[in-house]
Amino acid sequence: MQCALCGKEAKLVKARVEGAIVEVCEECVKFGERIFEPVYQPVKRKVKLDFEEKEIVERYGKRVLEARNEKGLSREELAKLLGEKESVIRRIEEEEMIPDSELAKKIESKLGIKLFEEYKEETRKVKGKKVPELTLGDVVEVK
Repeated sequence: MQCALCGKEAKLVKARVEGAIVEVCEECVKFGERIFEPVYQPVKRKVKLDFEEKEIVERYGKRVLEARNEKGLSREELAKLLGEKESVIRRIEEEEMIPDSELAKKIESKLGIKLFEEYKEETRKVKGKKVPELTLGDVVEVK
């Protein structure tokens, strides 16, 4: 892809240059301010909590952040309420860290949210005829 400023073919990054958000090369970033965008990907991780299998909800960091803001708490204030460091709260909100069961329970009770849900393994039953097992010959086409 081409840099919006110099036209060079290079790996591009987003930057704010004179109020406009453009994709520029690493050399042209100096003409503006680099924009770091959080990358949200669905997070589904199995976590063993208190001998039960549960999984973290999607966008758990955003849930914590929004609930904290609704309560009018700063990160520092929430950290003091929970007896944790402010950096731990930041890492949870930015989804760099999954809270353990003890911390998750504290967060859930103080903010009134759910961070973990029961892990459900989906299985489907096929009604009717028994489906024959696939073999390599069923999948591969020989020319």
